[in-house]
Amino acid sequence: MPLPHQVIIKISRFRLLLDASAALLVPFGIYSLFHWGGWVKFMMALVCIAIGLLTIFANFHELLKFNAPQLIISKDGMQTSNGEFYPWLAISNEKIVEQAQGRYRSYFLYFETADASRQIDVTWLTESPSKIIALIKEFKQGQY
Repeated sequence: MPLPHQVIIKISRFRLLLDASAALLVPFGIYSLFHWGGWVKFMMALVCIAIGLLTIFANFHELLKFNAPQLIISKDGMQTSNGEFYPWLAISNEKIVEQAQGRYRSYFLYFETADASRQIDVTWLTESPSKIIALIKEFKQGQY
C-alpha cells in the first residue's frame, strides 16, 4: 500500500472530552454553593470549583490549539506543533519512550538533530505512539 503524501496528527478528541468534563465541575460547584446546606457540602463545592478551574487553566493552551496539527509526517520530513520542520536527513535515533508515574503513563517521541535532542509528547494524539514511530520509519525509508 503506498504511503499518503502526508499524515496530520492532532490532539485526541477523547482528551478534549476529558478536559471539558472536568471543567463541568465549576458550574456544579457553583450550583452546590447556593443549593446545598452545611459546611461539609460547602467545602466540597469549593473543591469542585477549584478542581474545575485548575483543569481549565492547566489545559487552556491545549484546548486553544486543539484543531491545530501537533505533528505532520510527510515524505520530506516532520513538522512539529511549534512550526519547526525537520527533514529526514537531519533526524536520527527516533524512538518512543514511556514514562510512568504510578498508574499514569506518558509517551514521548525522542529524536536527535544535528544540534540537539528533541522530545514531543505523543500521549494524547489521534495516532498511537507505536503507529507514530511506524509512520516515521516508513516515511524515512521511502527517502532515497
